[in-house]
Amino acid sequence: MYGFPVPAQYFKKYMEFLSEFVPNLSRQYDKFSEFFGPNNKLKDGITKADIPIEIVRSGVPPKYRGELWKLFCGVHEKIKMNPGYFEMLVEKKKDQSSEHTRQIDKDVHRTFPYFRDVEFDQKLRHVLVSYSWHNPEIGYCQSMNIIAGVLLVFMDEESAFWTLDHIVGEKLPNYYSSEMIGAITDSEIFEDLLKHYIPKLCQHLMDSDIKLGIFVVPQFLTLFGCKLPKETAFRIWDCILFEGSKVLLEIIMEFIYPLANELLKKIDDAEIVTYLNAQLQHIFNPEVLIHKSMLDIDQKSLDIARSRYVKIVRQQSKYSNNNMDLLDAHMHTQCTYSK
Repeated sequence: MYGFPVPAQYFKKYMEFLSEFVPNLSRQYDKFSEFFGPNNKLKDGITKADIPIEIVRSGVPPKYRGELWKLFCGVHEKIKMNPGYFEMLVEKKKDQSSEHTRQIDKDVHRTFPYFRDVEFDQKLRHVLVSYSWHNPEIGYCQSMNIIAGVLLVFMDEESAFWTLDHIVGEKLPNYYSSEMIGAITDSEIFEDLLKHYIPKLCQHLMDSDIKLGIFVVPQFLTLFGCKLPKETAFRIWDCILFEGSKVLLEIIMEFIYPLANELLKKIDDAEIVTYLNAQLQHIFNPEVLIHKSMLDIDQKSLDIARSRYVKIVRQQSKYSNNNMDLLDAHMHTQCTYSK
């Protein structure tokens, strides 16, 4: 549907999903049409507060997704406040080199390998290089290429730049640094949720010295944008950008819970990561993860909890150099992209 290939072993399941998805699409358009005028542009005066959470959870139609994501992230206001800023960065920094631009040039060609073309690569590089100069404290972190790449599926370069700025600076603070403290902190919160809701699995992981964060952190950093079928991933993005980063923890728990008994049979990190990645690839029905969520986390309470956990993560430095190497290797693993 978006131009991403479907693995042959899941093609039949994908077609079954499409047979239900396409007829429902017109109903989704009807739910959102009151907010849009000609050319699929939002009507004047529409704010995020005007959009009911229920219809966002039920799925944003593809042709409205870019406009609504920009609304959810305050992009129109940022563009108005910074006219010509992005174009200036693109032009001024296009020939300048840094450690970040060199890594970006490597990662651009690894992003959506079965989807990208020369024009897409150029747009992606413009967004990432400009952002690296815009926010030198972060510069560039691997997985930002996935974030920017998804945004470019639905919006122009300038809008993608400012949406990336919102995600990195506001939606997921401290995620995209060299230490990835924010993502690791959330993986620690996830482990405590696991201890509460699935104690038997948590004990098995501890006894086997399995670090589930090796799987969880990349999912958080890419907002599940790598292994999941694309419509499922984009539905999760609808919720994250509208409701907040709490959705990451709600989704990961909903994904892991029914797999607990199978995970009890796994005895090392690599086996678990391989198994979980394979399970992600055939979740074509987003409702499995979204409307059946076992948790309803309050975003403000989560932010308070994060402030406590992040101190512990910094003090303990739980992720040894070996673990960070494993995590880095997993982030380098080429994604399997689905339609």
